Amino acid sequence: MSFTYADAKGLAVIDSTRPGTSWLVVDPEVQAWIALGNTPAPYVPPPAPPLTATPYQFKAALVQQGLYAQATAAVAAADQLTQLAWAEAQTFIENDPVIVRMTAALGKTTADVHALFQLAQTLNP
Repeated sequence: MSFTYADAKGLAVIDSTRPGTSWLVVDPEVQAWIALGNTPAPYVPPPAPPLTATPYQFKAALVQQGLYAQATAAVAAADQLTQLAWAEAQTFIENDPVIVRMTAALGKTTADVHALFQLAQTLNP
């Protein structure tokens, strides 16, 4: 497996298929920088994108988890923006502020919300 690392010094490719730590340096400036005793930082993949669900999927997951009545009551008691999002959204996104506020009102953690969206993605009308 290879990872690409780039910084102000240039570009390097980390080849993890070789025993030990191997660096294949593509840029002579990076090669010189490493020769001075510097070590490129390990590759850190970007975070996964937030999960999404259609309104049907999200609401069906709430039904399956026994949370639909609580959720609709929380929405009815919420501000107009939350009510509008509940009624009109074409997609629910797990880290959307409206979803975060609503699920917090239901006492759910970030992990609970993620699991709810994972379930939602398996449901289709």
